[in-house]
Amino acid sequence: MMHGNERGSALPLTILLVTVITLMLTSAFVRAQVDRRMAESSGATVDALAVASSGLHRYMAFYDSTQVRPVDGDSLRVNVPGGYADVVARLVQVPVDSFQPHMYIVRSRGTVIDPTQGQEPQAVRTVAQFARWLQGGIRAVAALTSINRMYYASQVDTDVIIDGFDGCTAGAITGFRAAGDSDVPGTPTGTPGWKRQDHWSVVAEETGIDWDAIENGDLKADYTSIVNGDTTFATYIIDGSEVVLTDITGTGLLIILNKLDTMGARFEWDGVILVGDDIDPTADTTIVRGLVVTGLDEIIGQPTAGSEFDKIDKNIYLYYNSCNVARALARFRGFDPIRNAWVDNWATY
Repeated sequence: MMHGNERGSALPLTILLVTVITLMLTSAFVRAQVDRRMAESSGATVDALAVASSGLHRYMAFYDSTQVRPVDGDSLRVNVPGGYADVVARLVQVPVDSFQPHMYIVRSRGTVIDPTQGQEPQAVRTVAQFARWLQGGIRAVAALTSINRMYYASQVDTDVIIDGFDGCTAGAITGFRAAGDSDVPGTPTGTPGWKRQDHWSVVAEETGIDWDAIENGDLKADYTSIVNGDTTFATYIIDGSEVVLTDITGTGLLIILNKLDTMGARFEWDGVILVGDDIDPTADTTIVRGLVVTGLDEIIGQPTAGSEFDKIDKNIYLYYNSCNVARALARFRGFDPIRNAWVDNWATY
């Protein structure tokens, strides 16, 4: 039984209870909506990162295919699924020698667009990558460049031809290039036929080869052992105190980190051969159509032996061929991303 002073209190209590429940439900709905929007925003940010990264990679691939170095401030809009990326390449370091790598910072601003939500972008994110522009690997100094010493003496039934006249076009380079203490193998031809002067360091500098980077593993090989008969112009890096290649035919960039001996009846290579130490062509017939550089270990302070082109009854034919050189070095022209130099959320002003 309700007393007189309690009459009329039920209605306010009911209203209060309904109000509290309404506020609780409203708060729950708002919290759910905020969580949903946060999840959508987080997803859009991830999408913007994907768009920016995709634009960056496609820009670099585009310039790898054109093989023309971009000018400072070059820009390109790359349309990708879900949005677009505005990519800008800034030149940050210019080498004294124009053949050496140029340093760039390549920035990509990814924008996410969802047509169902209007024209305003749903998210924007900017990434950047430091990269070097490589000119093509090495200079074509001579058909045979010997940074280490070359030993040669005319022998019975031994034929040595070092030819700098291009087997692909009408041009010509030096046939044989070496330091002043080297012998001249045979009678090299080219423009000039041979140049034997200067210190070995001068000869090494002329090639433009970053042998230290190769020794440190910065260059990735397709193979670490020879695929005999391969014609794809792959890249080989072969280690070992003395690499002996017997009856081999191949193409591409062949890098021997130490010594190289050709053996057997015939060794034949189309492309580029780089040798850390000396090369001794002791196969019955050794043929290279491209170019050869030996003694590169001198660059990193390691002593080298002398190459010997004075074996009896051997045929050694080294012919310069610019087309084979270009095919062997094709992958080394373009952007080379620097490891551990990728930046997320790059600030722009």
